[in-house]
Amino acid sequence: ENQLVTGLTAKNVVRGLAHVISTSSGQHKIPVVANRGTASWVEEEGPIPEGDDTFGQQYIGAHKVGTLIKVSEELLNDSAFDLEAYFVAEFARRIGNKEEEAFLLGDGSGKPTGILAEGGAEVGVTAASATAITADELIDLVYSLKAPYRKHAIFLFNDQTLKAIRKLKDGTGIYGVFWNSTKLALINR
Repeated sequence: ENQLVTGLTAKNVVRGLAHVISTSSGQHKIPVVANRGTASWVEEEGPIPEGDDTFGQQYIGAHKVGTLIKVSEELLNDSAFDLEAYFVAEFARRIGNKEEEAFLLGDGSGKPTGILAEGGAEVGVTAASATAITADELIDLVYSLKAPYRKHAIFLFNDQTLKAIRKLKDGTGIYGVFWNSTKLALINR
């Protein structure tokens, strides 16, 4: 099991970025902040007003993804290579692909609701062209995030988008206009 979890983390970009919670019952309740209070200026030795934070609870349900590999008894007995290592790697590949698909695009029906599903991530900036990205648009995207989130933000792109970003050049033809200053992660979709 530990080898499989390690393999899943290696195969799945989103899992590596997420906070993974293990449950025994299939459902986990987490506290969430519903409203945040504010600070106040107070006189020396003056009373400090009470905060008005309110908390709620969010239930996170577990979803199950599985796969099978049929193996003949002859292969098990006559195996010339490490079948256990192969099975761990293959299960991690199969489950990792399904997980990543659901983490990004899942509709919540028998699987997680993905980041890009309706009600998921907010659109920060829309490019002027569906086939080209400019450095200015990427800078606008970074600054569409609120400042507290910007410092640790990670952007996920598919291969073709990342390739287009890496090809951006400055006025003198030097690559890396955006690439060197921002954390990027590759999603192979």
